[in-house]
Amino acid sequence: MKKTILLLAVALFSTAAMAQGERRSNEDRAKMRAEMVKNQAEQLAKDFDLKDDAKTAFVNLYTEYQNELMAPMAERQRGENAEERGERKKLSEMSDEEITNRIKGAFERQEKMIEAMQKRLDVQKKYYAEFGKTLKPQQLMKIFGQQRPSQGQRDGQRGPRDGGRGNFGGGRGGFGGNGGFGGPGGF
Repeated sequence: MKKTILLLAVALFSTAAMAQGERRSNEDRAKMRAEMVKNQAEQLAKDFDLKDDAKTAFVNLYTEYQNELMAPMAERQRGENAEERGERKKLSEMSDEEITNRIKGAFERQEKMIEAMQKRLDVQKKYYAEFGKTLKPQQLMKIFGQQRPSQGQRDGQRGPRDGGRGNFGGGRGGFGGNGGFGGPGGF
């Protein structure tokens, strides 16, 4: 009896938590994101030892950059419809027309993703030029460089994703060996 009550309480709690997460409005998400971007900008300004007007100008420009950078991906996500995110039938249960439509839909989504990526690249180039007017190359690298590397990568070691073989040496997504082009599981 106690186990049943405990299980019901856990189920009720998890359901309530999920519902609360779904109720979080787009406005709340936007506020949280804006706060996060502002904190990032202020931390970078502190790292760059910017003061007063230079700090304010940097924080404003960085905020503008981040908002513009995220816009293409947000547009793409808004463009997805419920059908694309819904449950999918098994291949054996689909008609030839449904399969053809799924393949064509995948091509269209890839095209939209490429367009969004191109827009992001254009934004990055634009703001690289803006930030480059006042920041040093080392500072620019903190803004435009790769995502924060793991501790091993900072120490000059290869990360786990490349299997210790570099980006072209096989591994998942590489050009040779296991999982690469022509390898097991590759293209």
